[in-house]
Amino acid sequence: MLNHELRLDVCRRPAILQVNALALRDSEGARDARSSSFTILTRIRQLEAVRQDFVANVDHELRTPLSLITSAAETLIDGAKTIRDRVAFFGIIDKHATGDPIDPRSPAAARLDSGRIELHLQPCCCARPRRRRWTMPP
Repeated sequence: MLNHELRLDVCRRPAILQVNALALRDSEGARDARSSSFTILTRIRQLEAVRQDFVANVDHELRTPLSLITSAAETLIDGAKTIRDRVAFFGIIDKHATGDPIDPRSPAAARLDSGRIELHLQPCCCARPRRRRWTMPP
């Protein structure tokens, strides 16, 4: 059995294919038939890259305000020297703690990243696949 991912750089945009091949044997062990399939993975790989970028951006957007809140709180705990400094650090905490709500898409992105997403499949109309008979040299 052959299972291989192949990258073709013959066009302006590279194509990624998954190639599967299987040699079937009869009861005596002689080659009887062959089966091959080619699956185009280009769009899947592009969507995976978009998903990874999205998750990284959400992670960054969540961590930035938290790091600002943490540093302001640590400064207050260590003792800000003046009232003006304390008010400024409380302002930083208030600003970043009450910012925009978290993007509602991020829980779905986290489920998608962990592989726990539920798919809702629907029927679609597809053209009949072409069948070809392949022969292998002896």
